[in-house]
Amino acid sequence: MADNPFAGLPHRPSHIAEWEDLLVRYELGPRAVRHAVEEVEGDESAAASGSWRVADHLAHLAEREAEAGAWLQALQQGQELKPWAAAEAHRGASRTEPTSDLERYTVHRNRNFARVQRRGVDVWEWESSHALFGAVTAFQLLSYQVRHDGRHLARIREIRRADARPC
Repeated sequence: MADNPFAGLPHRPSHIAEWEDLLVRYELGPRAVRHAVEEVEGDESAAASGSWRVADHLAHLAEREAEAGAWLQALQQGQELKPWAAAEAHRGASRTEPTSDLERYTVHRNRNFARVQRRGVDVWEWESSHALFGAVTAFQLLSYQVRHDGRHLARIREIRRADARPC
């Protein structure tokens, strides 16, 4: 069985303040990534070592956010959740400039944020099943997405630090 990325995440927030905090962090994800990307002068060192380049991270974030949108729709309608593409499938998948992938990520995130933000606490009840992970709620999905953003943001910042090192 695949590792469950939702294991340990609460199904629902304990208080409305926890939900509002999550929504703020979810909304700010693209801004944080944009800021980190603007600071990266180049990412060839990552490509040379076989690691993900900044462009790979951006393509993955855009694709995963599009998939999250499909999951939110399924959660809202109580439909079974379809498996995500493997992260490696997104690597090198960008057919556009990195800034275009950043824009796609931002557009998908804004759309997803609007879908949950304007519905208040009713979103807490959105729940569906996944063949491998069992029951998943909207709160778990958004919590995962925020954590996922953080991991990619950290890698982009590491690339920046590596590129800033003297030869």
